[in-house]
Amino acid sequence: MAAVPPDVEERYKQVMLTNAQLDNDKQKLMYEVDALKDQLADSQELTMQLQLDLSHTSRVRHCICHCISSVLCVTCRIGLHSVT
Repeated sequence: MAAVPPDVEERYKQVMLTNAQLDNDKQKLMYEVDALKDQLADSQELTMQLQLDLSHTSRVRHCICHCISSVLCVTCRIGLHSVT
């Protein structure tokens, strides 16, 4: 087997070390992306729930306003009839 020059062997070691560091960085970034995807999914789920809650609250508010209007209308009629 032919002898490998020391400078080539040193470069090979540096390249292997750099490759390992890049692989570690890649794994770290992939983990961060997965964590961000999970956060996004949670946020989207919360947003959907809040939209449903808002819709329900708006319907309840509409019903309450209608009831108040009806009560006021009846109160006004009773007030007008008692005056005459």
